[in-house]
Amino acid sequence: MKSVAVFYSESTRIWHGRSDRKSRYDNHFYGACRALIEEHIPHDIIVDLDRDTLAGYQVLHGAV
Repeated sequence: MKSVAVFYSESTRIWHGRSDRKSRYDNHFYGACRALIEEHIPHDIIVDLDRDTLAGYQVLHGAV
């Protein structure tokens, strides 16, 4: 059972990473996912922060 979610925000990627999306957003996002994979922690990538989407998760990580 997955209890960890990594939030992918396209709007944050566009705004925060506007000058260099790869180094300012993508690398952080993929780094968080890689760390979870290397530690064998099951996780989901989510794109919505509504109540139904978040139900069941104990940890939420947002990259930046």
